[in-house]
Amino acid sequence: PVVVDFLSFLQRARHCSPRTCNQRLGALHSFFRYLQTEQPEHLAQCQRILAIPQRRYARMAVRYLSTEELGVILAQPDLKHRQGRRDAMLLTLLYHTAARCQELIDLSVRDVRLESPALVRITGKGRKTRVVPLMTNTTQLLEEYLAEMGLTSPEQVDAPLFRGRYGGRLSRSGIRYIIEKYTAKARTERQNLPQHIGPHTFRHAKAMHLLQSGNPLTVIRDILGHVDIKTT
Repeated sequence: PVVVDFLSFLQRARHCSPRTCNQRLGALHSFFRYLQTEQPEHLAQCQRILAIPQRRYARMAVRYLSTEELGVILAQPDLKHRQGRRDAMLLTLLYHTAARCQELIDLSVRDVRLESPALVRITGKGRKTRVVPLMTNTTQLLEEYLAEMGLTSPEQVDAPLFRGRYGGRLSRSGIRYIIEKYTAKARTERQNLPQHIGPHTFRHAKAMHLLQSGNPLTVIRDILGHVDIKTT
């Protein structure tokens, strides 16, 4: 009864969402799973607490971009300028590899292979590495980008693939700024673009486009770097 009252208090007095209540309940469940093995004389009480169900809540629909919306955003960087070409390459690679924001930041020149089969090696959560193949047009753009940025020489293999203003790796806020900059420009042409477009929106878009093209979930899971297909 104390646990049930605590959860009701969170929702009623603290105005916590069902997801927050479920996080608190998950912590209690974890503790009482441990407790029942350490003090089996309290097994019955632990089982009663473990039987308390989580709150139900409506899951938000996954935000992603259609191919037309994505095309409008990718067309915004000014290819006449060096920075515009860098930003175009960044947005293109963010979509084609379905990389998380930090994964894109961590990319170095050595992670890119332009010879056939062209690919990018991405290191994700838990230092797990996955290989994502590159399409022909993306490979060509990447080859031109590396040459322009002076990243083709052997001593540049550990250099960051995308550099900031001062030569270091781009930050999360830097990538978000780039995305917000071009989505704001794209909204002048297409006002019904989804709100709150961020790095993960490009990841969702790639996953949805793969699914719509008939790719099996196992392939999408491997490209996204998920351990459990339920996450996919």
